[in-house]
Amino acid sequence: MSQRTPQELDALVSTRLNRQKRLVSPTPPHCWFILDESTLRRPVGDATVMRRQLDAITSDQRSHITVQVLPFAAGVHAEMGGSLFLYSVPDRPMVAWEEGARSGELIEDAEGVAARRRSYDLLRAMALSPRDSRAMIRRISKEYGRASEPSRELAEEQPQQ
Repeated sequence: MSQRTPQELDALVSTRLNRQKRLVSPTPPHCWFILDESTLRRPVGDATVMRRQLDAITSDQRSHITVQVLPFAAGVHAEMGGSLFLYSVPDRPMVAWEEGARSGELIEDAEGVAARRRSYDLLRAMALSPRDSRAMIRRISKEYGRASEPSRELAEEQPQQ
């Protein structure tokens, strides 16, 4: 896997921060996210970073943002190994974007978009409710919180000064 240059990383971070700004604008888009449980459990950074990320998801109670978790118990599904985004804009046809580890594809034809929409609807049906999803994310966040605390055994082994 090729390494990104500092300039490429800066551009990616800038793009993501600009997208986040859109979510708090006066006329934000309605967003519905389905997160695979693996995205919550696979550490990216240390336990403190993961806990902050998960807490940010559950603390955001805006009515235009819906988050659901697709638990491991749901089993195999059509979108494993990639990401699916559906975009709808008033007075324009819906489009889909599928992304894998190394590439992405914009789908604009009505039949292709309809197939992705059916797949998304099935994922939504398989996912936990938004309320149960928040509860699961909070439980996982607490697990990261415990992982970031020094263990009692280590504290007891430290010499007293």
